[in-house]
Amino acid sequence: MLVWNPNQEPDIAGYKIYYAYLSGGDDHGIFYNVIVGNQTSYPLFDVLDEGKAGWYSLAVTAYTLSGLESVFSEPVYFFISGDDFDTDGDGIPDIADNCPQAYNP
Repeated sequence: MLVWNPNQEPDIAGYKIYYAYLSGGDDHGIFYNVIVGNQTSYPLFDVLDEGKAGWYSLAVTAYTLSGLESVFSEPVYFFISGDDFDTDGDGIPDIADNCPQAYNP
């Protein structure tokens, strides 16, 4: 689970998560974003390329009701091995999950 501190501005409408796969290939270093609404946590594996092990970079921004967007948070860099993926977010890595596409802890 990715968790961040809320922005204290009174007119925050939500947050965006920006991420990039950094381990080479055609998409090396290209940033993507996911609009997650007005919440301060989000399942990490919902923003990563399913089953793609390697280095990632991730940052969060806040956006206002009028469409203004904050600067990026400090980036987080991390490595995901193929054994770490939990596609359905049930706490059981795909490698050990009998139904990796269905939440069944």
